[in-house]
Order: sequence, then structure tokens, then C-alpha cells
Amino acid sequence: MFSLFYGLWKYVFTKTEFHVLILGIDKAGKTTLLEKLKSLYSNVEGLPPDRIVPTVGLNIGRVEASNTKLVFWDLGGQSGLRTIWEKYFEEAHAVIYVIDAASPSRFEDSKSALEKVLRHEDLQGAPILIVANKQDLAGAVTVDELSRYLDLKELDERQHMFEAVCAHDGTGVKEGIDWLVEVMQRSKRTERLKIRADQNISSSSYTAAMATQICNQISSVFSAASTSATSNNRPSALSIAVEEIRAAVADRNGRVFVHGVGREGLMLKALCMRLSHLGISAHCVGDMTTPPISSSDLLIASAGPGGFSTVNAICGVARSNGASVLLFTAQPDSGSAAQYATAIGFIPAQTMANDDVANNGDKEEKLSPGAVSSTRRDLLPMGSVYEGAMFVLFEMVVYELGSVLGQTPDAIRSRHTNLE
Repeated sequence: MFSLFYGLWKYVFTKTEFHVLILGIDKAGKTTLLEKLKSLYSNVEGLPPDRIVPTVGLNIGRVEASNTKLVFWDLGGQSGLRTIWEKYFEEAHAVIYVIDAASPSRFEDSKSALEKVLRHEDLQGAPILIVANKQDLAGAVTVDELSRYLDLKELDERQHMFEAVCAHDGTGVKEGIDWLVEVMQRSKRTERLKIRADQNISSSSYTAAMATQICNQISSVFSAASTSATSNNRPSALSIAVEEIRAAVADRNGRVFVHGVGREGLMLKALCMRLSHLGISAHCVGDMTTPPISSSDLLIASAGPGGFSTVNAICGVARSNGASVLLFTAQPDSGSAAQYATAIGFIPAQTMANDDVANNGDKEEKLSPGAVSSTRRDLLPMGSVYEGAMFVLFEMVVYELGSVLGQTPDAIRSRHTNLE
């Protein structure tokens, strides 16, 4: 009797979760569509269009539609970021491909990128919703016109639909999602993914897959498109950091101080230790032995979400004493800490300021050893992408500084404490 009621309970209350990729070339409106989906299907108000910036890496959103959980992965569409797409194909149940219907001059680029998606073996059998976005703009083509232009032979054997959409006001969005949910529920691809998810795999394979996903997400922060020319054409955080530290210790014979809060602070403390190994006089703000800061010195601080009251105060003290301030942040244009910086290292990664907390609250189910969950939590929630990127960035900084300052591996190793 218990088994009967438990089976009925699972049927009524357990909701299927589908992973859906939102793809398309840059400026097609993918992130605007994701934010509109949040507004339409959940209690979370999406970002207004004027606050949406080009995606570097990945945006994630969760909604519920027709008693179904949908996890959307919005991937950056710049040409340098499209190679990252295929890393997410294997786990996707379906694809939403967004095209700017009001920009015929970019149709060929959209078609080329879409054809590569359709040909990839890791997406075999995945239903696809092709969205003709920006229907509110003059000159936007109809879905029929777009379908004739694309003339995609690969669609013949695949479940697909063209939908006219305006992501700004939501026109056509629900119709497209309703269709997508229906076809995913009866898709053979869904059956295959479920069978694979239910199979036990070895612990080593599970951890290796998880580690790969984490590393891929962090490495996307350092893609060519995000580091060669960042917000307001800033140079890369690596080149800025190496030059600022070099100038402080080599040109001004100064010292380096570091300060941050939370996990950012831990990353900076690790950097401080590594700078000491390079023979640099480096100090953590707050230590009892930290000397006073002066005009020849450099303060390295971090305010990923843009600003913290303590970080702002410490930076203000450093500036009032004539020191330079190198600020690492993901919000260089709007953060309160930027006003104190003499140089900014822009790290274009997710922080607590743009982490979708309201949609990341689902608890992970309890699993037997070696099992892979089909409802796994986000691997890097609550700004962990930013702190992970800091660790990788600082290792690159130390490596480059070693060469710039002429430090040999033996000299660096000799400065490591033997009292740990």
C-alpha cells in the first residue's frame, strides 16, 4: 500500500526538469528573452532591457511552466565565445535559437552558426525553437520570410518551430515555450537523457565531469572576447595587474597591500603570500604587523559586486595617504568603490550582484554514491565564478611578474616559510 501511495505522490508532485540552451549570435536578444521568461513564469522581475549587457560566458535562469521545471542556459553569442556552446550540448534537452529579425544583414552569420549547432552530434534529436525576435522594430521579417531565407535542410527530421517574438514585451514568448515543453515531454532525446541520468557511473567519472564543468565556466571569463577589450575598452586585468605591481615595487621602491572581504579577501591573502615569494614586501590590511601606507605604495582591493563599505573606507584611506589603488571588480562602471581606484582590473564574471539567487534555491536530492542527479544545483552559485576567476588570474599575475622581475623558481621557493 505504501508503494502505491508513494508512486502516486511522485506522479502528482514530482516535476520534470528540462535543460534548454538559448543560443544565437550577439545582439540577437537572448538575455532579454531570458529576463522576460523570468518575469512571465516566476515571481522574479527580470532586468530591464537598458540594464542588460552583452553576455560573457553564461547566464542561468529557472522557471516553471506547465508543471515542468525549465533551466535556461543563455550563452554569449560573440564569435569568440561560440566555441563554448558545444560544451553544454550533451546535457541539453532542447534549443531556443534567437535571431534578430530586424537585421537582415546578419542573417547569414546567424544561419552559419545555427547550421553548426544542428550538425553537432551531441545535440542529435534535440527539438529546436527558432525565434524571430524584435518584431516590434520596423523592417522585421515574418517567420515565413525567415524560414525561406534560412532554408535549413537539417530541420527536415527534427522537431522544430518558428515563432515571431518580441522579447521586450513578451509577445509570442509563451506560445513558443508551451510548444517546447510539449515536444520535450515526448521527445526521444528526453528518454535517452533520463536513462543516462538514472544509470550509475563511477565516482571518478562523476567528479571529473563536475570539475570540467567548473573549469569551463571559469575559463570562459578569460576568453579573448572578454579580456582583449573589456568595458569601455579597458585592457585585460592581467596586464593591468602586472604593470601596477611592477611600477610600485620596481619604479617607486614601494610595498603592496591587499584588502577584500569574504571569499574575495581570501583570494587576495593568497596573492599576498605569493607576492612575498617573489621577494615583494606585501601585507594584508588588518594584520598587526602591517605598516602604514605611503605615496610609493600600492593597495590592491576587490569589490566584485561594485562596492563594500569597508573596502570603500580602506581605499579612501590609501588614497588620502597618496598611495595608488588597484581595484578588481565585475562592476567597473557602476560600483561605488571605483571612485577610489587609480587603476581597475575588470573581471567579467558572475558575482552576488548578478547571481540569480531567487532561482537557485532548489535543494539537491540525496544521491547514492556514484549517481548523477538530473536536478543538480548550479555548480558555481553565489558569485563563485568571480572568486574562481580571481584565483586563476592571480596565478597568471605571479607567473608573469616572476619573469618581469627576474625571479628564478629556486629564488621563489627559498622564500617559502618552513614554519607552516
